Amino acid sequence: MKSEQLLSKLHQREYVLLTGNATAGIMLALTALGLKSKRIAIPNNVCVNVPIGVRLSNNLPVYLDVTKRNLGISLDEIKRNVRDIDAVIAVHAYGAVCDIEEISKVCLENNIPLIEDFALAEGATIHHRPAGSFGDISVVSFGAGKIIDIGHGGAVLTNDKKLYEEMVFIQNGFRKFSSEAEDKINQLSRRHTQIYNQYFLEGRVDECLCFEDEMHLVKNNFMHKFSLDYADKLTAELENIEANIAARRSNREKFTQIFDRAQLSGVEFFNPPEGSVDWRFNFFISDERNRVFRHLLKQNFKISSWQPSASFFMSGKISGPQIVSEWIGANILNLWVNQEIDDAYIHRISGEIIGMLNAKRTS
Repeated sequence: MKSEQLLSKLHQREYVLLTGNATAGIMLALTALGLKSKRIAIPNNVCVNVPIGVRLSNNLPVYLDVTKRNLGISLDEIKRNVRDIDAVIAVHAYGAVCDIEEISKVCLENNIPLIEDFALAEGATIHHRPAGSFGDISVVSFGAGKIIDIGHGGAVLTNDKKLYEEMVFIQNGFRKFSSEAEDKINQLSRRHTQIYNQYFLEGRVDECLCFEDEMHLVKNNFMHKFSLDYADKLTAELENIEANIAARRSNREKFTQIFDRAQLSGVEFFNPPEGSVDWRFNFFISDERNRVFRHLLKQNFKISSWQPSASFFMSGKISGPQIVSEWIGANILNLWVNQEIDDAYIHRISGEIIGMLNAKRTS
C-alpha cells in the first residue's frame, strides 16, 4: 500500500502496519513485545489514550513526571525507576521532541523495551533522524487534531520482522472497521472532555477517575482494523506533510511576534527544542488560565488546555512527585496553528488574550 511505503520512507522503518487507531497500536506493540501484567513507564502529562492502550494490553501504567524543558518524560525519572519498570513509552508531547536518544541508551543498557509515541510529532527530527525511527516499535495517530488528521487510524512501525509479524497476527483477530465502534470511541473522548470540564477544572480531581469505569464499558471498540476507505486521503496527507509543517511553523511565528510585542507578565511561552514540529502554540498562564480558557471557548475560538495529568483519569502507579506534570495541567493553553486558521484569526484571538490579561493587570 502506498501510504505504508511513504510511512516507511518518512520514518526510516522497514515494516509498517496500519491500525484502526493509535490506542490499539500501543496495545499491539506491548502485546507483541510479550509484556503482560508488567509495569509500563509513561509520562503523566499525556493523552489519556496512552494509559488506555497500556490497560488494553493488560499491563499497568507507571506514571513518571515530565521535564519542563521539552514537556516529555523525564530522563532522570526513568533512571531513578529503572529497576521498577518493564518497558517505556516515550511520547513526543505537544510536537516537541523528547530526550529520545538518551532514553534509548538507558533502555538498551538495561534491556528495557522502548516504544516511541510520535502521534503529535509527525515530521519532527532529532539530530536529522526522523521521529518514529527510535525504539523497538513506534506508534503514530492520524486521528482528529493530529499533525496528519484524516479523522481515523494510526500505524505501528518497526525494524524487527518478528515483532511486525506478531502485530499482524494479533490484529488479524480484530474486527473490521465499523462506524459504530468509532462512534463509541468518539463518545468516550467527548465524555472525557465533560469530566474534565465538570470535575478537573473545578478542582474536584478525585472524581475524575469515574472516566476509567466508562472506558471499560467501551474498551473493545478500540480493537478494529484500519479502514481502506481512508487510504487515499492518508497518502495525500503524507505527500503534503512538508507544506503542512511549514504552514504550522509560519502561524506559530506570527503568534510569537504578536505576543513578544505585548510583553505580558505572568505568561510563559514554550520554546520547543530544535527539530520539533508545531502541533499547537503552547503557553502557560499562572492563576488566570481557567478564566481565559472559558472566555475564549465562549467566543468559539479554537483552544484547548490539554493535558492534565493522566493519573487523575486512569489508575496506575504514581512514581514520585508529579510537580511539572501538574503544573502543566494547571497552566497550559494551546492555540491552533494548522491550516484551519488565517492571519485575521491569529490577530483576533491574540488581541482577545492580550486584552484580557492587560485588563487584569491594570485593575
